[in-house]
Amino acid sequence: SGSVIVQGGIITNSSLVPNVPAVSAGSVGLTSDSGQHMGAAYDANANRVVAAYRDNNNSYYGTAAVGTVSGTSISFGTPVVFKSANTTYSQVAYDSTNQLTFIAYNTGGAAGPSAGQYGAVSGTTINFGSYSPVSFNNDASFDLAVAHDLNAGKMVVAYYDYGNSGKGTAVVGSLSGTTLSFGTEVVYNNAGTSRKNSMAYDANAQKVVISHSNAGNSDYPTSIVGTVSGTAISFGSETVIANVSSTDGTATVYDSGNQKIIVSYVDVSNSKVGKAVVGTVSGTSIAFGTPVAFAESLAISGWLSSAYDSNNGVVVFNFKNNSGNAGTCLPAVVDGTSFSYGPSVVFESGSTEYTSTVYDTTAQKFVVVYNDGGGGDAGSAVVLSPSVTTGLTIASDY
Repeated sequence: SGSVIVQGGIITNSSLVPNVPAVSAGSVGLTSDSGQHMGAAYDANANRVVAAYRDNNNSYYGTAAVGTVSGTSISFGTPVVFKSANTTYSQVAYDSTNQLTFIAYNTGGAAGPSAGQYGAVSGTTINFGSYSPVSFNNDASFDLAVAHDLNAGKMVVAYYDYGNSGKGTAVVGSLSGTTLSFGTEVVYNNAGTSRKNSMAYDANAQKVVISHSNAGNSDYPTSIVGTVSGTAISFGSETVIANVSSTDGTATVYDSGNQKIIVSYVDVSNSKVGKAVVGTVSGTSIAFGTPVAFAESLAISGWLSSAYDSNNGVVVFNFKNNSGNAGTCLPAVVDGTSFSYGPSVVFESGSTEYTSTVYDTTAQKFVVVYNDGGGGDAGSAVVLSPSVTTGLTIASDY
């Protein structure tokens, strides 16, 4: 499959791998803010996208904005501060049990603490006033990942525990009325370092799967299955995905159509080529197929994120391309324990970091929230539209 080349707003050279839609892009600036450490989720109750980030233009405060997709564009309401402190590693998930948006974040740099907070989306804004932030770790937590365990009706936060020798740690959050509480922190990686965490909830197995670059084991991409019971979480044994260095991180997503976990990572030992692998959860373990290199042997300089389109059965991998640091999207479909890839498309020509990808089930579009390093570090967003049509048009150049 060939890459997508944009010429005068028209996508050319978009020959498709069978059953893999191409993707077209139309983007808009998120806010005038300088957004870093960004995370996003789709609030299915409000039919809105919620982006959380550190606002470099406002004392690095933790800030959130609500986005509405219309056609191939997205517009955002007025940003709302949820934490008046230096806030990093913001990650967002939708709690379908309570129909609220949940944000986990670190404050104060290496001093911490780290906290979670709920917000209620109404129209184009989000209200945090009824929900107080609650700390889950009095030290710093880096490389956070969050997921909602639908079976347990709980939130799960995974992170690198800076105050505990960098061990991979997870904690369960529960909401009662408007009061959030956390259970006991549980270490899932004792090796001393667990970086670049990502996580997804497997609805078929009713488990969460955490993936990370395990610096305690040569930075190999590694996954582990967690079971939530009450306010506690327990883990099976870690599974190494591949014996390759993956210091630039992982992304984990659940493919509900095939009932599979999809993990993507950067094969640093192979010219930083992106790879993805299909995982099947059984009990408290996960087994993986053979990793498949990204189409066009796309090399990545980090910031992987992924999402699943339940309408078309498509997974997209979004990342910072090693060629020019451009924001790039690669669509794929699962084929048993392997993949078919479609043509890639560049959605941001400038340096792109802190990508977070969600699927808007109402608009049936992907939304990527990211930091535009080529555009004054602005917090930005792009709408990605899967289509089986060749000769696609881009709604607006960015």
